[in-house]
Amino acid sequence: MYTIRTRPAGEKEQDVIRRGTRQQFGEWGCVVMVVGIGTVGLWLVGGWIGGFWSPQAKFVGQWIGSSIGIFFLVILAFRLWHLVRRNRWFNTEALRDVVVEHITVTGVQSVKHFSLGGREDYPALAFDIGDGKILFLQGQWLWETHIYGAPLPPSDDSLEEFINGLPAPHSFPSDAFEIERCPHSGDVMSIQVQGKYLTPLPGGDVIQPDPDYDFSDSILCDGTLDDVAGALKKASSHRNVTPTVKT
Repeated sequence: MYTIRTRPAGEKEQDVIRRGTRQQFGEWGCVVMVVGIGTVGLWLVGGWIGGFWSPQAKFVGQWIGSSIGIFFLVILAFRLWHLVRRNRWFNTEALRDVVVEHITVTGVQSVKHFSLGGREDYPALAFDIGDGKILFLQGQWLWETHIYGAPLPPSDDSLEEFINGLPAPHSFPSDAFEIERCPHSGDVMSIQVQGKYLTPLPGGDVIQPDPDYDFSDSILCDGTLDDVAGALKKASSHRNVTPTVKT
């Protein structure tokens, strides 16, 4: 069972939302650098292979290699531009609403732990919260102690049995909790654990992100735990279309 209420965002929370609307130039630079190095590598390999035949073939090989690299660079740049523009729109809409969504969840009977894209270092949880709704949480932020208002855990591996690596009363997932998030962007502000630790069931199939949609840190959507991937794709597919910005 769950209930939802909203409240005005505080000053610190608005700062978090504003940071989300800024371009991540560092990430762009790293990706462009990697692809750029790959392009130079293809240029060298193409020239090396063509050099076995003639100087003309070497030139052709270099041209083909560099063309392939530039082609992928253009595709990647367009994809990144599209994703950043869409995410900035959703965060800007959240700023316009200046509200935080407060979801109280109780009586959780089942939760599944998934591998997102086959990455074991990227936790993903899907809760059946009743009324045909799924609450999906994903990302390394699930390991951040400040999200739960908890002190730092021991540095050893004694708490690996808990998904978030925290001892009671902060162990998560649990059968009751409160979560504060931005309703548009899905960014999670905090989680207050209120119930007992709920050992998640294995999700089974890997949830593989699709090029046509992406996941927020939190998603509240229609569906069941029997087909989490399908429910997420349906809920997230609208994010692939950047809405027209109103002026």
